[in-house]
Amino acid sequence: MKNAWVLAGLAAVAIAGWRISNSRSATSDNITRGVLVIGGVDASGSTRDGLLAQGAFYSKKIAARLDPARDFLSVYRVDRQTHEVASGPAPTSARRFSLHLIQAVRDEASRAGTHPAAFWEQAATEAARSSRPAVVFFFSDGDNDDQSAKGAARLRAAAVRLARNTQVKAIYVWGAKRSNRAALRRLFAGRPAHEVIIQGAGEIDIEPLATRVHQLHNLEDQKSSP
Repeated sequence: MKNAWVLAGLAAVAIAGWRISNSRSATSDNITRGVLVIGGVDASGSTRDGLLAQGAFYSKKIAARLDPARDFLSVYRVDRQTHEVASGPAPTSARRFSLHLIQAVRDEASRAGTHPAAFWEQAATEAARSSRPAVVFFFSDGDNDDQSAKGAARLRAAAVRLARNTQVKAIYVWGAKRSNRAALRRLFAGRPAHEVIIQGAGEIDIEPLATRVHQLHNLEDQKSSP
């Protein structure tokens, strides 16, 4: 039943209205400015009663709000493992990006569970390697099925790296269960509270992310103006 529900939800995302950007596409050679947006979509079994479809829907909306001429977008599927779905200049077509994402998350993983440390490690590594300001988002219920000492250490280390990187301007976790929110807040306690937004599935609002990207664009334009 869950698989039928999520397929119906993803199909609804696929036929929803799209905004297709006509902006000039940036290449790896000319993207030396703009914002790095790093995202994760939890595709584990516990998200397949609605949150996965929401994650796909709002990831499309985020992609549509970016500037292909300056921004860079990396998105990962997260379950027991973390797999890259897309990485490159922000898409000129939100529709094509979304269809690609839907294809990447529609099938359930062969092994159950969510091990989020690898995603946060990847986010920390990408942000550290980039010269751009970065924002990170994760559509997840906040479950962590890796309770090993090694897994916990990896997760804490990734969070510390993100907290210490001043180029990381905000972290958003959307869809978190109420029972998981305190642990997520503790995980990112090293960052100013206004830079970490943790919301439940019924509260998802991407406007703070879009506003932050817009503010970073404006700051960049001010610095580059004569």
